[in-house]
Formats: sequence, structure tokens, C-alpha cells
Amino acid sequence: MTPFSKFRSSRGDEAPFPLRPSYLTPRACAAARQSRHPSHISNLFYLCGVFVVLPFFDIPFIGLSVTAPLLLPVIYYAFFQTATPWVRRYRGWLLIASAIWVGMGVSFVANGPWFVAREMQAVEFLYLIRYFYWLLVFAVTAYIASDFRIQRRLATILAAAVVVLAGLRCFEGFVFGKVGAWTNTVFTTQNTYGILFSTFTPFLFPVFLGRGFLRKAFCVVGLLAILFACAINGSRGSWICIALELAVFCVLALVSRPRASLRLILPVGFTALALVAILAGSARVREAVLSRFNTFDNLEMEKSYMFRKVMNQRSMKIFSESPLWGVGPGRYENVYVALEMPAVFRGRADDNFMRMSAHNSYLSFLAEGGLVATLPLAVLLIILAVRGAWSAIVLNRRGERWALGVYASFIGMSVHLWVMSGITTTSPWFLYGLLAATIFLASRVRKQKPLSMSREQVFRPRFAFATRRPVDALER
Repeated sequence: MTPFSKFRSSRGDEAPFPLRPSYLTPRACAAARQSRHPSHISNLFYLCGVFVVLPFFDIPFIGLSVTAPLLLPVIYYAFFQTATPWVRRYRGWLLIASAIWVGMGVSFVANGPWFVAREMQAVEFLYLIRYFYWLLVFAVTAYIASDFRIQRRLATILAAAVVVLAGLRCFEGFVFGKVGAWTNTVFTTQNTYGILFSTFTPFLFPVFLGRGFLRKAFCVVGLLAILFACAINGSRGSWICIALELAVFCVLALVSRPRASLRLILPVGFTALALVAILAGSARVREAVLSRFNTFDNLEMEKSYMFRKVMNQRSMKIFSESPLWGVGPGRYENVYVALEMPAVFRGRADDNFMRMSAHNSYLSFLAEGGLVATLPLAVLLIILAVRGAWSAIVLNRRGERWALGVYASFIGMSVHLWVMSGITTTSPWFLYGLLAATIFLASRVRKQKPLSMSREQVFRPRFAFATRRPVDALER
């Protein structure tokens, strides 16, 4: 048996590295099981994850979430205080992120910001700053989360945070009577609730593959609360995406660990039955859910569906006017195009749709950034979708169940973004970074090389491009 052979941990899960290689001291082994990053950096990163799930506060004037000031020390640490030249190892991801931002910059310059009003220049430049921040979130998340200990803890934290979010939505329903669609929710919009549920619900699923009864019971209650919150929220997109996420999770679990995947049947089945019982016992909730389901029978007369079709038409017409570099970041709502109105909107003027959200993240990104910015984004999404599935399977075979939740979350969020303008928020880029880190960890596990056998030394103020690095415990 080689030093890097598989072993069974105390939890009964396969893990990629031995608990105690023969050539390491107990102190070095204890350091190997710790995070590669200082505790205050890890804690700030966890706190950012909480506010990504609970985005109720923004920074005035620049429109960024409260995660921005929390991530600043993490970004400074990643680029100026780490001893290892991580930028070289992640250069592929950084190259794609840079290409996206450069594409947006080319779109900004090509559309002649000097020919428009001063306010318009400020809005466009502000969007460039936001995209720079979101791409930094992606890069830094990919680096910080390339640590098994951080990924495990973050999965638990995100699962707890989405249960809190469900509790807030249920609170609105019980206390303020906000049940069903078009009810003007209190803490955030119904669409925001919907995409957050679609994005972070899968982080509860990995617990069902474990053995702890108490943890499973808590997660069943949490999943029941989320499904009930989705029911009273009335977001059909979240219903479809959560069902798709559960299907993707079950398929990957079945492919990677068939026997362990059978543990999903009892908790998921019990949750579904409990939800049906609740809907059967509450006439108001049942009517709200059935009324939204009935809209699938005649979508051509359903205003919400047809509105999205009109906005997709608008996005494609804007893109056709400038396919190479688009109309510029932040200018989607300021461009007029003639629209063909469906029967349900007959009599409505084209101007009425100018100031409305595109309700399709990909088409609005295409309209604003053109091909020069969209092609790098498409490359990123394809790599994450293809390599992410393989990485989730590889890691789950070694007992890292959280990887299935990350990939299922990515799939559900990607589908929901087709009917939501959510790519201009922090959560998608945060999740892209988590999946990129998952791919990185899977590649290291496949090569049977531990990421780090001791905590990285800290040099101040060295830059991450430095080629000199300290010798870790494995190389001594």
C-alpha cells in the first residue's frame, strides 16, 4: 500500500489521503488536516457565504452587496500575503475571467462613452467596476475554496443559511399574509427568493448520503421548510430548478456510489409526503400553488411568460444592432428597438418595456457585451458544466459528498438564470468559484497529491506571482 492509498476515515467515508503518513510527525499530520489559510481569512470567507445567501443589504452609491467589504481582506490576503504562487496554478481560470472583463471594457470603449451624457458615462463605468469585483470574487473563491476543510464547512454554512432564508419567507407568509405570486414580499422580491432557493437548496442534499440520524432529521425539517417557502412564494422557476437539481444529484450519486445513493430515498420521500400533507391541510396555500400550476395550461395568455418572451425578443434585436461588442455595459435599459407585441400585450407601447428587467441573464449579457464578452463567458460555463460533473463524481467516490451539492447547485442556478437577470449579482460568481475549486481539488485527488501538508507561511508584502515558495512538510 502506497502512502497515498485510500483509507477509511472514522466516519466510514473514503478519503483521498492518509490520516498519518509514516514519514510525518503527529504535529505535521495535525497541520495537514488544518486549513491552508489563517482562521480569520476562513471566517471572513464563511461570513461572505452567509451574506451571499442572505443579500438584504447593499453598499450605497456603487450597488455592491455587503460582501464587498468582507471580501477585501480576503482579496488582499490572496494576492499579497500568500507565499505560494497560486496565480500560476489558476492561470486558466484567471485568463477566462480577464477575457470576460476585457470584453466588457472593449464594449464600453467601442460604444463611445464620450458621446453620451455625463450620467450615462458614470453608469457604464460603474458597471465595469462591478464586473471587476464579481470576477475578483470568482478568482478568489476558486483559490480560497480549494481546501477540503473549507469546502466541507462552507457547505454546512450555506445549507443553514438557506434554511434561515426559508424561515424568513415563511414568516412573511404567516405574519404578513404574503402567500402566492404578486404579493409584494417584505425582505426581498419574490424573484430573488426564487433564485436563491434554486441556487442553495442542493447544499442540504449531501447530508442525506451520510449516516447521522440527527443531522438527517434536521435537514429533512430544513428541506421541508424550503419546499413550503417555495410553494407560498409562487416562483415556478424555483419549483422546476429544485426538481432538476434533485434529479442531477441523484444521478451523480448513483453513478459514483450506487449503494450510498439508496440513502436518499427515505428522507426525500418523507419530505415530499410531509409537504403534500401540509398543502392538503391548508386551503389558502393549496389554492396559491394550484393557481400557479394552472398557468402551464395556457402559457400564451399568461402575462409573466409572454413578458419574458417579449424581453427575449428585445434582447436579440439589441444584439443584432451591434453583434460584435454589444451596446455597452449598463445600457440595456436605454436602447430603443421596435417590438412585435403578442395578443396579451396588444396596445402596449414599445417604450413601456425599455426600463424593465431583461429577465434573461444570458441574453442581456449578450446584448450589452456582444460576442467579445459573451464567448469567454460561454467557455467558462461549458468548462464548469462538463468538468464539474466529472469532478463531483471523483470526489464523491472518496467521501466528499459536498461536491455533488456544488454541481447540482450550479445546474439549477444556470437554468434559473435563463428566466432571471441575476448574473449581475455576487451569488453566481461565488458559485462559479466554488465549482472551479471543486474541479481543482478533483484534479489533485486524481493525481494522488495532497494540496498542502502544512499551513502556508505568510510573507508581507510579497505578491502572489512570486516564484519562490517555502518547502512544506511533505517535501522535507
